[in-house]
Amino acid sequence: MPEREGEAVTLNVDLKWYSGSAIVSRMSEYLVIVDAFRATSIIPTLLDKGVARIIPVALVEEALQMKEKNPEYIAVGEDRGKMPPGFAFGNSPSRIFTNAENVDFNGKTVIHRSSAGTQAISKALKVKEEQNAKYTIFTSSFLNAGAVARFIAVMNGGRDERLSVLCSGYVDKIYALEDELGGGALINEIVATGASVKMSEAAASAYLSFRGVRDEDFVQMLRSTKSAAKIIEVGDEPDIEFCSRLNRFEVVPTVRDGAIVNADLK
Repeated sequence: MPEREGEAVTLNVDLKWYSGSAIVSRMSEYLVIVDAFRATSIIPTLLDKGVARIIPVALVEEALQMKEKNPEYIAVGEDRGKMPPGFAFGNSPSRIFTNAENVDFNGKTVIHRSSAGTQAISKALKVKEEQNAKYTIFTSSFLNAGAVARFIAVMNGGRDERLSVLCSGYVDKIYALEDELGGGALINEIVATGASVKMSEAAASAYLSFRGVRDEDFVQMLRSTKSAAKIIEVGDEPDIEFCSRLNRFEVVPTVRDGAIVNADLK
């Protein structure tokens, strides 16, 4: 529950918007990256399909070079919303979920590139490696906010720690409503675990915004965003409703050895 006067603070929650300077080595014990439309929604979808690991990259060229060296890897993602040549799938979670191509994802390695989400993940990995930072990186979306929140609450275990929610924003780092609400969904789920939480003003704003959205308005509200307009433009409109579903997957994406894996897998 939110902190009350006289209670010990066990989890300090902040919310930031992605930029090169937003990620620092000592920012938190837990760093959760949110790019609800669509990078951190495709990640739990892939893991739910049985993918063993997802390697996030910042550049299309990097993805293609990795694919050339490892032909068995599956390249997934987008550049300016569209699937780059040489990729097997675009950045569409709903297409991955329906899997009309009948691709066997089980046990496979996926290379993932996007215009916003994988930029933030790649930067967080770079800082962690260069500065020997200790934070644990997760990704969250509406689809798996509850699973991520419960996992962090158990890891926290009543200790006085910090969590930073990093919103990727629109392609060029512009505020994105879906990411603020996605961050708010995660914070709401953390509060629901019963953890004692102290929120920064930015985190409280996201939390209250999410709680204030009426269920019947939610998808329509997200449909009006700049990100949704780009999704519609590239022909992936079903992604808007799909990415807006709350707690569809019991998947906890975390970074280990430079790749995203399901934290529940040993």
